[in-house]
Amino acid sequence: MSPEWELLYLAFHAARHRWSALKWLVDIHEICVRGGVDWTGVEDRARRFGLERALHLTLGACRTLLGTPLPPQLEGHAPPRRLRVLRAAPVTVGGWLETLSAARLFNRPTDQARYLGRLLLRPTLAEWSLVRLPSRLRFLYYGLRPLRLGFASGRALVRAGLGHLHL
Repeated sequence: MSPEWELLYLAFHAARHRWSALKWLVDIHEICVRGGVDWTGVEDRARRFGLERALHLTLGACRTLLGTPLPPQLEGHAPPRRLRVLRAAPVTVGGWLETLSAARLFNRPTDQARYLGRLLLRPTLAEWSLVRLPSRLRFLYYGLRPLRLGFASGRALVRAGLGHLHL
């Protein structure tokens, strides 16, 4: 992977998990310190995929926390004051809050909708493993995905509700 793609991937990954792990920021810092990054290429890729916000917020977090050297055109970007990087309480991986938070990292509403649509509708290994369908019926996996997610979310809500009941 080129330094540009690696940087963009790590920036989005860190932002998707709301900058909860120092390791991801250190990895980005090391790429920047190592040099050889085509910053115009990184920004072009970020713009093409609608990831400028994730890139800018993550680089701002790296600069604020680690003093990461950035080119002049990216130095002005800082994480918003409301952003809580490296919180004491661990961020729960997965769940709807993280999914919605990740969708907000895309600039264009169409990119946000496409991201959410892929997460909600594209079958994963979990659906493929749940039931074995013949190749003629593989299209049914696309309907199985939202059903499985709905069932899992409903079960989690019931479990959370029962946890708050003091019997």
